Amino acid sequence: MNNIKTMSNEADLAIKKANSFIAYRPRSISEVENKLLLSFNENVVKNVICNLKEQDILNDLRFAKLWVTSRCLSNQKSTQYIKYELKQKGISNENIEVALSEVDNDENAYNAGAKKIKALSNLPKEISEKKLESFLRRKGFNLSTTKSTIKKLLEENE
Repeated sequence: MNNIKTMSNEADLAIKKANSFIAYRPRSISEVENKLLLSFNENVVKNVICNLKEQDILNDLRFAKLWVTSRCLSNQKSTQYIKYELKQKGISNENIEVALSEVDNDENAYNAGAKKIKALSNLPKEISEKKLESFLRRKGFNLSTTKSTIKKLLEENE
């Protein structure tokens, strides 16, 4: 009897900890699970995760879509970069593909480059080209996307 109360108290504590962890920003199931495993045993964590999934508090597809929207709008990262981040957060390939299905990588590169080229407008063309290329590559865009974006932006700004 005492053992059951302890399990119940532990589960309540785990749920509180999970809810406070989720309150800061949306989290993937894997992130919450890893956080809880630092403080609670595996059975309690499994039950809490199951409970949160049933209540639709944890949903990896919704999390992936929110993450993609956030990364595309605020940071203008490439789909490859976002895919890597989502894998790190324990999101399945299937959910990643669904979340990225509506993202136009070329458009992201263009938007990121258009913003940056304004800041580089007072530099010589060769230097601004190199800086723009480095900037886009750091955002995770491949070489062909980077080159075509730079070409398009330079044509528009001449």
